[in-house]
Amino acid sequence: MDDIFHRQQGDRQPPPEADLAAKLNGLEPYLAGRILGQGHVIPLIAELVRQAENGLTNSQQPRCKLLFLGPTGVGKTETAEAISDYIFGPNKLHVLDMSEFQHPDAVKTLIGDHSGAIGRLGEILAKHPGPKVILFDECEKAYRDIINLFLQILDKGRITVGFNTTYDLSNCYIILTSNVGSAAIMNAKRTNATRLIEHCKAEFGRVFRPELIERFQDFFVFRKLPAEIQYRIAELEIKKELAHLASKSYRLTYGPPVVNFLYQVGFHKLYGARPLRNKVQLHIRAAVSNALLCHQDITCGELTVKAGHDGLELRSTNPQPKESKVNECILSV
Repeated sequence: MDDIFHRQQGDRQPPPEADLAAKLNGLEPYLAGRILGQGHVIPLIAELVRQAENGLTNSQQPRCKLLFLGPTGVGKTETAEAISDYIFGPNKLHVLDMSEFQHPDAVKTLIGDHSGAIGRLGEILAKHPGPKVILFDECEKAYRDIINLFLQILDKGRITVGFNTTYDLSNCYIILTSNVGSAAIMNAKRTNATRLIEHCKAEFGRVFRPELIERFQDFFVFRKLPAEIQYRIAELEIKKELAHLASKSYRLTYGPPVVNFLYQVGFHKLYGARPLRNKVQLHIRAAVSNALLCHQDITCGELTVKAGHDGLELRSTNPQPKESKVNECILSV
């Protein structure tokens, strides 16, 4: 049976030249505002994306190929999401966690087989045609046979899944992340950028076939986040959550003690900023939920840290208690 060939182009039309230039000129400031503590990689990442969007990359390969190295929780996945949101719009990032592809049947799980199954990657391509970002997260954990698929995707810009169904990936961004070299990054007392990059490149070469790294336009080493950057990220996540709540008509304020509390409970020595978003949502939404159960009018309110420093509470700044039920509420977050 002949291959069935699917182009991943969708209905996307390039914007007029002037609009494209304005959009691409705004990419670097956007990334810099969203990805904190990694200013050393943002300009070059933005440059490669601009080249891709201007049609300067190889049309027979993925539109953009990026490799992000560094510890967990320093912004690698967030950078991929930021690129996807800015270039393609929301819900165009598709993440494949390579820790789920460590077994001998990993290839079948990823791209299916001649039984007709199309695998996880095939499902993404079939259900979401058009330009997109595909992120292979923590690629060092993938079973060794998956590496051959990476080479095919990066070199040929296509992949065959299931029973001879071939998808064209030339209009997709392919991003790989890896924690290889993280120990050196986390233990570095002083940052010698050149030495650190060379070390990570050498470590990556020991784990993967040398030709894999050669398939990328460039690779980027993300540094560990100092305390002051972690604090700023905590503020950023709080603002995101309050913007979400504002869309539901809850307009809330907060002060430095709230940032300090969420910064302390949200950052992890091993996992970096990764747990922070969940912690911010957990504590802020718990405070909102408790206030609603206490029948408070929290269309306007102020978040504060509880006296025991074990959570947040929400005090209405526009109180309109509903009868005596307010006084009966003794719930705690």
